Amino acid sequence: MNVYGSWITTLHKQHRIRLEGAVFEAIRWLQANAPTEGVISIGVAGQLQLSREPLYSAALRQKLTAELTASPLAAAESADRVASLVRFMAATWPVTLSVEPLRERVTFVIPKAPRDLGIVPAIGESIIVFVTGDIVEMWKRDHWLAYIAATRQRLADLADNAIPDLSRR
Repeated sequence: MNVYGSWITTLHKQHRIRLEGAVFEAIRWLQANAPTEGVISIGVAGQLQLSREPLYSAALRQKLTAELTASPLAAAESADRVASLVRFMAATWPVTLSVEPLRERVTFVIPKAPRDLGIVPAIGESIIVFVTGDIVEMWKRDHWLAYIAATRQRLADLADNAIPDLSRR
């Protein structure tokens, strides 16, 4: 089993993504024989990130909802950290993944909002899927290539610091 990899697939009709074979096997949190609920959010480099659960806790969401219901943010608070957190949470969309274990395939539909934002390619175009651990990302081809080229420029520094970073986790 691969611990990381990138795969090229196609965005199908109705904005469906089908992940098969090695990419299907690399997503550790998929539940066999049952639809799996997940969330899609915008990643740190503008890509889409698919997760089993939101990148924030349910307790945080409940606390924010209760606090903001009791005392909504004022316009003057738009630059505050709370507003930034709520913006991120508002840019998280639920998704249902249909798992077909006999075909070693998972299929899901990209939600409308990320499509309208232009984060994903048009139907019939290539989309890059990157997986490592619990990280599942979807990239437009040109954005992926630009990201990899920029990373190449920092490769020596990344290589020097990645292993110590891993040991500090």
